[in-house]
Amino acid sequence: MVLKKQTVWLLTMLSLIVVLSVYYVTTPTQSPTASTKEKQSQSASAGKGKTENVISNVSDDQFASLKLQRDHQQSAQAKELQQVIAADNSTATQVSDATSELQTLNDQAKQEALLEDEIVAKGFGADAVITTSNDGNYATVYVNAKSLSNKQASQIMQMVVKSSLGVQFANVKYQVQNG
Repeated sequence: MVLKKQTVWLLTMLSLIVVLSVYYVTTPTQSPTASTKEKQSQSASAGKGKTENVISNVSDDQFASLKLQRDHQQSAQAKELQQVIAADNSTATQVSDATSELQTLNDQAKQEALLEDEIVAKGFGADAVITTSNDGNYATVYVNAKSLSNKQASQIMQMVVKSSLGVQFANVKYQVQNG
């Protein structure tokens, strides 16, 4: 069985995503204040749907890996769609659908970048990462901030839910800034 370079690359990226996900899920938070803030978590309603207000700490490595993971995932999806568009054996319907999905993916990436910039511009933190679920109904916002109150988290969630991302649920987590 001969594997193409693209297949090997895609399998490698998927394996990396799985490993990082397991690492993220199994890594306990180190800060004693994180458990206190998690106990203070609350549910709030806003805009199109329900938002889940969860504030917890995210480490430097996790913050950077979240950005890389999201970027790799979007790149892999875009590459797959471009291959369908460029393939000689693709039907007109497949090309049309792939072109539409590629445009949607690009629009989503632009909207995420705009929201991340808006979060930073409003002073919620030094940096932000927004990840959306595969079905597009759920978003998680990671903010690099010294601290984040429940009110600030609710404001961020409302921004995300009311945006053109089309998500109905949002979750906010923050990373304690060094320095």
